[in-house]
Amino acid sequence: MVKVSVVPNVVFRGRVRNMGGDGRETGTEIKEIKFMNELITLDIPDNLATTLPMLKSQVRKQIRERIIDVINKNLFKDVKALIGEEGSPPQLIIIPDDYYLEDEADQIKFLQSIISAEVSILSTDRPTGNNLFFGSERVWRDTPVYNVAGKGTYYEGDGVETCAYDYLMNHYGIKNNVKKYAVAHNTTGKRGDKTTGKELIDYWVSLPLPEQKEIYNLWMKKYANNLMIRDVVSADQLIYPITGAIDCPDIEDELFTIRTMNIDPDYTEKDIEDTLSLLDILKWCICADIRLSVKDFNNQPYFTYNPADFKTQYIKKKHKPAIVIKVEHQHAYFETDANKIRSQMATDNRQTLDYEELRKPPKKKEEEPLPVEYRFEDSLCLLGEQGGVRYFCGMPEGQSIKHYEWGECRDEFLAVEVFGDSGDPELDEYADPDYYNLIAMKRIGKKLERLTTDDFISMAKQDKKKIVCYTDKGNLNKVACDMLEKHNTKHDHSVGGIQTIRQLTYGNLTLMSRCGVIKREDIEGLNITDAWAKAYKIYPDLRTKSGLEPTAKKVGDYLFSLLDKEPMLSTMNGMLKEIFYTYEIKPQNVDVSPYFYDKPVISFDIKKAYTTALETNETYKWCKFDCVSQPTKFSGTINADWFYIGKALVKEYPVKQGKGLQLYHGSLLRHLKDKVEVMYEIQPKEQLPADYFKDFVDRVKFECKKKGAFYQLYCFKDIINCFIGGLKRKDSQANYTHYLTKDKQTINRALNNASPPTQVKDSDYWIIPNAWKNTHYQNGSPIRLQVLDMINEQMYLFSKWAEKVFKYPTLSIRTDACYIQTKYDDDEQAGLVIPAILDADWNENNDFQFEVEKSLGEEEYKSIVLKPVEGAPESYGIRYIPNRWTEELIIDKKWSKDVGANHLINSIICNRGCLIEGQAGRGKSELLLCLEKRCRKNRVKYALYKHCLKVANAKFRFDKQRAYRKNHPVSIKMFAPTNKAANRVKGKTMNKGLGIPVIEKDEIDDDDGEEQEQDITELKESFTDKIIEKFAGDGKMKDEVDIVCFEEVSMLNGEMLSYVSYLKQKLPHTIVIMCGDIPHQLPPVGEESRNFAGAYVLKEICNFMRMELRYNFRQDTKSDELWDMWSIEPHRFRPTTRRLTKRNLCKYNATRKKVIELIQDKIVNPVVLESTNYNDPRGHTQFTKIEVGTPMIARISKVDDKLAKNDMYYITEIDDDNITLKNDEDNELTYTTDTLLTAFQSGYCITIHKSQGETYDDEYTIWDWRVLASDKRMFGRKLRYVAQSRSTNPEKLIKYQL
Repeated sequence: MVKVSVVPNVVFRGRVRNMGGDGRETGTEIKEIKFMNELITLDIPDNLATTLPMLKSQVRKQIRERIIDVINKNLFKDVKALIGEEGSPPQLIIIPDDYYLEDEADQIKFLQSIISAEVSILSTDRPTGNNLFFGSERVWRDTPVYNVAGKGTYYEGDGVETCAYDYLMNHYGIKNNVKKYAVAHNTTGKRGDKTTGKELIDYWVSLPLPEQKEIYNLWMKKYANNLMIRDVVSADQLIYPITGAIDCPDIEDELFTIRTMNIDPDYTEKDIEDTLSLLDILKWCICADIRLSVKDFNNQPYFTYNPADFKTQYIKKKHKPAIVIKVEHQHAYFETDANKIRSQMATDNRQTLDYEELRKPPKKKEEEPLPVEYRFEDSLCLLGEQGGVRYFCGMPEGQSIKHYEWGECRDEFLAVEVFGDSGDPELDEYADPDYYNLIAMKRIGKKLERLTTDDFISMAKQDKKKIVCYTDKGNLNKVACDMLEKHNTKHDHSVGGIQTIRQLTYGNLTLMSRCGVIKREDIEGLNITDAWAKAYKIYPDLRTKSGLEPTAKKVGDYLFSLLDKEPMLSTMNGMLKEIFYTYEIKPQNVDVSPYFYDKPVISFDIKKAYTTALETNETYKWCKFDCVSQPTKFSGTINADWFYIGKALVKEYPVKQGKGLQLYHGSLLRHLKDKVEVMYEIQPKEQLPADYFKDFVDRVKFECKKKGAFYQLYCFKDIINCFIGGLKRKDSQANYTHYLTKDKQTINRALNNASPPTQVKDSDYWIIPNAWKNTHYQNGSPIRLQVLDMINEQMYLFSKWAEKVFKYPTLSIRTDACYIQTKYDDDEQAGLVIPAILDADWNENNDFQFEVEKSLGEEEYKSIVLKPVEGAPESYGIRYIPNRWTEELIIDKKWSKDVGANHLINSIICNRGCLIEGQAGRGKSELLLCLEKRCRKNRVKYALYKHCLKVANAKFRFDKQRAYRKNHPVSIKMFAPTNKAANRVKGKTMNKGLGIPVIEKDEIDDDDGEEQEQDITELKESFTDKIIEKFAGDGKMKDEVDIVCFEEVSMLNGEMLSYVSYLKQKLPHTIVIMCGDIPHQLPPVGEESRNFAGAYVLKEICNFMRMELRYNFRQDTKSDELWDMWSIEPHRFRPTTRRLTKRNLCKYNATRKKVIELIQDKIVNPVVLESTNYNDPRGHTQFTKIEVGTPMIARISKVDDKLAKNDMYYITEIDDDNITLKNDEDNELTYTTDTLLTAFQSGYCITIHKSQGETYDDEYTIWDWRVLASDKRMFGRKLRYVAQSRSTNPEKLIKYQL
């Protein structure tokens, strides 16, 4: 197979139409979007590349096919999605009516009209190889490139020699133990003959001693297969340049042009003589016995050298200081700060490679923000055009915008844009490309002058204020290049797309391209700077460090957060996430009736649809899901608050069309009972009240009024629309940062790291993008989709009303616009009568208000509204995802710890996960202990294996280590909800091990079944990332956790399972094992009605494997008498005498309090504590009486005290006002008589729920037995089973009370 690497640069340039809002084309604009800009490798079979013409033919053919394929895939998509700006309104490429895409000739003609394609074929004149350019960069630039802040702690030399020579001579020439390698040394052996300066360094770079050559060769073996890779273990994509002199232009096609991109270094002989390469610096460090760390342009590690790694070959007693270098812009930046050097050495020792996006930068000290000055394009009014000149007039502060005709007030012109030959010499001088057409322009006398890069530098360096300058340029690529070229100044920060820069920051100056300009042409007398100063005074937390305006979405999110409302975001398993994202509800755009009568067509629009849906909703509650939520079979009754999946029975509006099943919200579906066959329903975990968002809308509206913080800055409609759109929170790659370079070696490394570089137009610089991956643990997609279907419902109801009133059928629906013919004969008559009918009949009686937008004639309606989108793909319905185990193992035979356990463990490891189920005594904990024992043994073997790989300098060492751990896991973490369950498997509680948020005292649960509240606060994304960091390795020094086990899984509620689900999603290599007895144990408190046993998320976490252990080791049988007989024959157990036991279980909290009081009354000389919350059924008795030995159960969790909720402690000492308690793990705590009851309550009697997971070997009493015995439900059977199965000898040690 012949491989050829090419970089296609396919750019769409053409008109797009706005299809948002009412679904019609409301305007067009020119867009420039890159469809392709990444390294691709063409695979050409050997038999098709036997001759050069054949090879060229195949290259041409494959490039052409790929270009056509990519364009066809994107032709009907929202073009905003292609540049990371997906949202409303969408924009579609305009396809002319006279092009028929099924005809290949017409298709090519059309593609030629909308794209320009240039394909770079990589070539080299050197032999190819994986390590072709590794370390070959030569650092020679005499004038380093800095940002506005200056050199910082980097070394700046005298410029006599190139940068590397300069640093080594000046920095190490004064150190006694190193200067012989830098300034002067006798290298010839002749008396008095010393080599100095540059010649001396060159001497050591030649590695004159054999042991130095040996170390260098060993080091090169270590990096031989790394191929310029910093943050991945092995190369997924290599570059394959063509070799030899191949004439590439004749590969060109009618669709694309070809150019050859030679990737060989272009250093001259003088460059090589005068400079050092990175490998030269490494060789010098080997000789001088100095540690070296080289960072690349993006601060990622390039390579390192540590003398300690080669002790056996080369030992020096005294190690010298380390060198830390950052290489960019053909200059070596040598770090001089000792603290930063030490920090870098520590980083090299534990270098992080995987999951880099989860690492948070260190927090910097907060500084007092500077005032901000805004300069906007909209402060200039377009007056008119003549020739090649556009004239603008400035808007003085406090004055309204003036509109001028051509030729008026020339002396007032503050800006002139020259875009061609104007015929005016005074104006044509401003067409010089060295100037930038920015909206902030200065005027000197009557002569106009534009801002130049010199102005940018002065703005950036001033320290009085932040300046945010909006330009009318489409991108800032050329600006960034010229700042580098003319001022050796790089940007501090950039934001943009994969090939364009839209934001640049230099010191206190931020430049923004026109795509970020906020349009405010209709606001008179607006001073943006003063308006934002007022907003920041009210809401200082909205101020950004860069000074950029917060977006409407950020403002909406911030205002919502101030309301301190119950959390609204959902967590989802993979099945539900696919349904809500891939098959989401959309606004309807359908043609309803084909019949057209000779009457005017009226367009009716909803006014502020999103705002109305949030503000006036009193009917539909809002859904909130967790990872246990999933589609279930339709129950037969439509709940208007839920989501449903159904199949269309008819092809008519508003039934959703497409192949397969479609997603509906009950608000719309309730009107379609006979038109849609409902198959599944999705029950929410909980529901928020219908008026949940009303106070949010009220606050947004207030802040956008005259006295509000955002008056004239944002319309309340924009804030609310962006807030709803932002609820989607889809994972994506966006907000690219950028690095600019001319250096071919840097470009090559970017190609290898899947960071496709783009050459700046009319420049030698290339842009290398770096994407930030946005991942979201929670999302508000259900709320967003409910809003959309509520609007769809209103459109349907309005269309039926309009048909009834105007006697004609609805013609079409376009998002929030309804097109209907009326009985009136002309536009004038319709325009007078219809608005009156609309206001009096519909708007008077409905929250969703409609208005008449316009009247259209037949031809206008057919050309604008009915214009078809040919070739658009038909939508597909929801893909069926089976909710079943793919592998189930039933173990009903006795198995041994040595042989049987190993076979079971092998099955689990091979499957990469498992749910282990079994009742008490089936050996679940023993199996986990056997697994832990195996991991312990594997750790010893793994340590030896790693050492052997390191000594042998094995290729892809870290890959091999991971492969070894895949079949021989070495690290394991055990977790359980309670201390006792954790101790059984030598693990930790989820609170201590995972750091689950501490539960405050106002979150104490209620154990009375359905009325219970959850004891876990809403998960925060920042917190879940910390969980991942506990288990994620770094791909090098730190291995990720191989196995994570969770015991007593039946006690994990929906939110706890969400932690585990997220862990599995982010760490797919980690084996997750869930262990418990879901069918027989009580479900989590407050979630008794949920089907945990059939939850899809459990299958997803455990990789769809279930193992059931049936053999009862305690009774040496397969059966379980407690479940099979006792739990279904409760009346066989009779109440005993009223002799009190010190341990008691009950169903109700009221019973719990009574039993505690009965036992307390028997205590002689107790210490009496009075409670303040005794009226709370979940709280204390009025008086709590204690003595040494009194059991106390924890009411809260405290990380500092190692206290977990529901832990049982016993009082060991009472000393005046101090009370000492200790648990079974000997954790000792001390409280005062005033504080004890804030953390504990009496444990003489606890509810059956709290006893779950415990094992008792002493006598105890089960109270409320009459109620428990008469409960015929499965839940009642589980209660009895849990209460009785706590005992090691239930027949003798359990008493019963009514």
